[in-house]
Amino acid sequence: MDDATLNNLAELRASIRASATRLGEELGGRLDKLSASRNVGSQDGILLALLGSDLAQVARRTGWNSLVIRTEAGATIASVYGGSRLLAEATVPNLDGLPDDSASRAEAVRGWFAERGLRFTELSGIAAAGGFMSAVPHGTYRLCDAMLGDLERCAFAHPANLAVPTALALAADAGADAVLTTSDPRSCGDVDAAHLLALSPHLRWRSVSAHVASLRAAATVLAGALGAPLADLRIIAAHFGRESSAARICGGRLERVVPCFGTLPAGASSGPLPVAELLLGLSGRFLRLEEICAEVFSGAGGLDAMTGASHADRADLVASAFARDAAGGLMALAADSAPVDAVVLTGELLDDAALAAALVDRISLGAPVVHPRAAGDQRPVRRAAARLRRARGGGGLRRRPRSPRGGPGRAGARPRRSAPPICSRPAVRCRLAPGELDERHRPRRIREGGRGAAGDRDRGRGQRGGAPRSEARQ
Repeated sequence: MDDATLNNLAELRASIRASATRLGEELGGRLDKLSASRNVGSQDGILLALLGSDLAQVARRTGWNSLVIRTEAGATIASVYGGSRLLAEATVPNLDGLPDDSASRAEAVRGWFAERGLRFTELSGIAAAGGFMSAVPHGTYRLCDAMLGDLERCAFAHPANLAVPTALALAADAGADAVLTTSDPRSCGDVDAAHLLALSPHLRWRSVSAHVASLRAAATVLAGALGAPLADLRIIAAHFGRESSAARICGGRLERVVPCFGTLPAGASSGPLPVAELLLGLSGRFLRLEEICAEVFSGAGGLDAMTGASHADRADLVASAFARDAAGGLMALAADSAPVDAVVLTGELLDDAALAAALVDRISLGAPVVHPRAAGDQRPVRRAAARLRRARGGGGLRRRPRSPRGGPGRAGARPRRSAPPICSRPAVRCRLAPGELDERHRPRRIREGGRGAAGDRDRGRGQRGGAPRSEARQ
């Protein structure tokens, strides 16, 4: 290839990137205007964009009152809407001296209602974040008691799992006529089985856990800014917060997903880990399994774990590593014969301008990368929109899919093809506290000439300073 051809290609790439950058900045400006209109006492611009013009007019006229609940570590995010108007919103801290459960969080929300002069009896419904319940198709579901057992049995012990129990605890306050719903919980049931396959005879994805509500909301609002139906677009949407996730949305459905925990860098969860080093460290007992689980699942990893570095180190090294891993995960979603139309980035982590700029600069897809300056969290707005949409549609609520085994369900129901078994052996449950891991899951020391015997494993445990589980409990 001669120099003239190379120069022409370079100029073409530069022209495409410049055009995509200009379009991304223009679209980001449009979304910023919508975000700026989201103030207490005014119409929520993002909510109106999610509803569409027809339903937005109905919401303005009727003024259905809705409470939207999302639970985080140490606090409950409560938003009250009157139709499409945001009436009140607050981060309600947990009550001191009480256990962190649904009862105490519900009591804290009652106290906030009393302080603001709000009345539960005026609510037409409560919308709650779904948490890590079993995978279900996209939609809005009426809350039921079966969801409580589902959340109790889930693999991830996470504050998000308390939103549904908290809403159910407030049901009596709202009255029998109030409709309690959840929309698009963290576990997505729309992904094809082919995308859950790993090239291993033992491992597959257990399920696809992502910020489904936030990803759908971001893609829907972006489609409105583009002036095209979401069903006609291919959009990569990403949420970066304490946990991060992303999805390629095609034809209005999540076609492929980069799930939470260990796949994208996040504020409190590690991104992709070097697998070879991880296995060598666990096998050689240089790493502790519970420590790695805490980094990935329990908020001990990610950017929060790097705060000990100086500001300069964080800007030069940590931001660069974050952008590298985040851009790599997003660009993997573009691996398809059809090109991507746009990329949209959301989440509170991108309120850090340095992180956002480093990430946007590394996404080279020839498509606009849209990053609203106030990226924030659009999940409460998404649930409010779903609540209003279902209020207008009357009987459009979906019932929780029935389990093919035992649980609430039809006998003999077929398992969804999007949920193959994760592996041929029982997996480590992440609920276990450090020191309580089952001994059969502890890594064995690899010696030259083969595996160590039981006595070698005991000696290795003593060298590490730990104690058998029975002794530790004493």
